[in-house]
Amino acid sequence: MGRQLILELPDEVYEPLAKSAEAVGQPLDEWILARLRPLAQRPVLSKKEKETAMAELMAFAGCVNSGDANAADNERIDADLARAYGDTHEEEA
Repeated sequence: MGRQLILELPDEVYEPLAKSAEAVGQPLDEWILARLRPLAQRPVLSKKEKETAMAELMAFAGCVNSGDANAADNERIDADLARAYGDTHEEEA
């Protein structure tokens, strides 16, 4: 059994949603439902559960050594990314 929800959306929210649904040939309500379902299926964690999960994750922080003392240098990472994005990856003659 479904429930009906009447929701008023401002134009700046409705219009991009409607365009996205139209672009894939879906009715707007179906398009929105397809995006809401994964959110409804996500578990809701208590504060304690979130803290435990974060502690488990942080146990891995720093456990990999790349062998490069400057691996976390943001300026170098940005330069590497810019160089990679600018490369067409085509073979030169």
